[in-house]
Amino acid sequence: MLEKIIWWPASNDQVDKSHFRSWKYFIKSIHGPRIKAFSLDPGVALLVKALSAAAITTNSCCDGHGRKAPEITFYGRYNAAWFLVLFNNMEKSDLNYCWEIENKTGKDIDVKGNSPSDKWEIKKVMEDTLKIADYFLVNADKFSRIKREIFFRNRNSTSKYLKQLDFNQLVEWMEDKYLEYTQAMTNDYTIVEKGKVRYLSKEEYEKLGVKIVEDIVKDMSPEELQKFQKERYEKFIKPLMDHNINQLKDKKTK
Repeated sequence: MLEKIIWWPASNDQVDKSHFRSWKYFIKSIHGPRIKAFSLDPGVALLVKALSAAAITTNSCCDGHGRKAPEITFYGRYNAAWFLVLFNNMEKSDLNYCWEIENKTGKDIDVKGNSPSDKWEIKKVMEDTLKIADYFLVNADKFSRIKREIFFRNRNSTSKYLKQLDFNQLVEWMEDKYLEYTQAMTNDYTIVEKGKVRYLSKEEYEKLGVKIVEDIVKDMSPEELQKFQKERYEKFIKPLMDHNINQLKDKKTK
């Protein structure tokens, strides 16, 4: 019975909501729309749900039924470009098929599991989509939060600029912003201001005239380093830890 349920044929869930393609919706959404799993093809169902959990909105999907390439269609180019930025950072050497973005100039853009032999096995498709889904599910909250933190600033002027870019340029722009953000997180481009944590870009950090930790400590004596580390813990690290702990408490109470 379980086998019949898993492989039960399904129709794609296509919801005509054009605002899902807008920049405003993309940068504000915490997760995608709710989708009934049984309305999705079983070979891609979990991946579609995982993408929604990571705040990436999809339009339709098809697992190929073992006869053609499986595909998932994103609502608009912002969701597709952001998916590609995150997917490019995933380990893909053990995937059965080559998952690539297609239809880059269309209103909605696809990711397809292409096969050099033009042959597909539904179980291998599912193996791939489960691995990709696991990557997005494990990081869903982080990806959703990072998206809003990176792109919400200067959202109005940014929207006008992005309309001038083609898809490849959009991906490159997003990749630069994502790299800038991740470097900022690893290189201490964060400050605590009036009890609140602010995440800054490298340019914003440099405008404040603040040096990164590596530059500050390189010429310190052991005594100066010990004193600095103590002050840094009390003034920066402890408030940052308290901030993260409070966020976790808030999530548990919701």
